Amino acid sequence: MLTRRTLMGAAWRRRGDHRGCYRRICRQCGAMFYASRPEAQYCQAACRQRAYRRRRRLAREVDPRRQETDPVAVAAGSREVET
Repeated sequence: MLTRRTLMGAAWRRRGDHRGCYRRICRQCGAMFYASRPEAQYCQAACRQRAYRRRRRLAREVDPRRQETDPVAVAAGSREVET
């Protein structure tokens, strides 16, 4: 069965790391994947979201008093978002 993954794998084997096919290792889960963009870092949206949440959690652990400013809350009259 032809899937995007098999087609990208065939393109990479034929042309290597250029012309729209790049072999990468996901920064979140460590899986090997084929990307169509040279700057891709994550294999799927779920890994990108997991990495974002992890970065946010680590930032809060470093300084627990730090609260993120939410532009919607600021527009509504509040300065900070309660966590």
